[in-house]
Amino acid sequence: MSAIPFPLVWIEWNDAASIDAWTDAQEMDHGLRACVTVGWLMRETAGELYVSATRSDSEACCTTIIPKRCITFRRPIHTAPPARGSDLA
Repeated sequence: MSAIPFPLVWIEWNDAASIDAWTDAQEMDHGLRACVTVGWLMRETAGELYVSATRSDSEACCTTIIPKRCITFRRPIHTAPPARGSDLA
């Protein structure tokens, strides 16, 4: 794999929640869900971040698209990959 062109990121954000059972209107106070997503920032647009759990040189899978207006905290994760052949245990 070539040099890492996609940074690792830590994103805290509020996601929509759902109630999938009959619920009294007075008890509907569940609110949004606070989430943390950690992964490779594969793409950024004016309105969204595309954060992937798994990537190759140019492709990714297990991607979460996070609306920027839902982000409450964002930071890069600075780390170097382990040397090839090193003990990862």
